[in-house]
Amino acid sequence: MDPDAYRTVTTGVAPFWASKYARESSKNWDKFYRRNKTNFYRHRHWTTAAATDGFACLAQPGATPDARVVLAEAGCGVANCAFPLLEKNEALHVYAFDFAPAAVRLVCEADEFRRYAGRCRAFVWDFCKTSVEDVPAEERGELAGGVADYVTLIFVLSAVPPDSQLAGLRHLFALLKPGGKLLFRDYATGDMAQARFANRNRIADNYFVRQDSTLSYFFEDDHLHALLTEAGFEKEEMRRVDRVITNRKEQLEMRRVFLQAIYVKPTVD
Repeated sequence: MDPDAYRTVTTGVAPFWASKYARESSKNWDKFYRRNKTNFYRHRHWTTAAATDGFACLAQPGATPDARVVLAEAGCGVANCAFPLLEKNEALHVYAFDFAPAAVRLVCEADEFRRYAGRCRAFVWDFCKTSVEDVPAEERGELAGGVADYVTLIFVLSAVPPDSQLAGLRHLFALLKPGGKLLFRDYATGDMAQARFANRNRIADNYFVRQDSTLSYFFEDDHLHALLTEAGFEKEEMRRVDRVITNRKEQLEMRRVFLQAIYVKPTVD
């Protein structure tokens, strides 16, 4: 045993605990959803509107009236993104997956899931550990390599241990058709949430653990681009979404900084 594994520190997280938090990511998020149910996050109605920095492509119908647009939603949580998209775009068929069984169970129990039963499937999959083909077909349905038009990765990769991010991106890359797109939004360095972490919560540069043992990573533009290109994607666009939100009651200004990107799976020559 490494003698420093359990060392007492005044700043930073001991290696033993950092390893434990990473190893138990799924377990800790499962606890989060069992505790909070569907009450923590609001539906993400912003995802298709340009005025709210959404992805306009998700609102577009298929090429023909009866065409299916296949969306794989990574880290779906309780479908706060999937359900508004299904309501907005009748051409979408959503395959939603998460590594927290409690989250998937809540999706399947929701009224919206029954409403969109013909166009929505939810299942447990840790996309950083295995390929989609390792998930039984009766759970994942028709989702397989090379069938998705879009993959959404919205406020998800920041919850993944950095050592697992590249493997996860490669598995998502495999889901897409040639020319298919990864739609990304997540926390960037400089975001208010990063400044609020105490030193004792710091695991590494831009990498922290919350009080509930879930993880939080903040992305630099160059680092994210390097990850995505190593996974096989080509850049279409990347930008920072930088906003100042005023809390009038508390008389506080809060700076929110996100990275938003669209990357493409190259077409076959």
